[in-house]
Amino acid sequence: MCIAISDMSGKKIYSDNLAIGSLSLKIDPAIFKSGIYFATITDGNSTQTQKLVIE
Repeated sequence: MCIAISDMSGKKIYSDNLAIGSLSLKIDPAIFKSGIYFATITDGNSTQTQKLVIE
């Protein structure tokens, strides 16, 4: 399973491979400025994208 976080321009800010079944992930919030980001999780069979708003 892979997670990628991109900014509005499509620039990848963060990416990591996760073990299947992982229920949590810690990301250093200092890498984000205020704005809108997109988190995309891919598990090989499907992809889900969620909008993140950092204030």
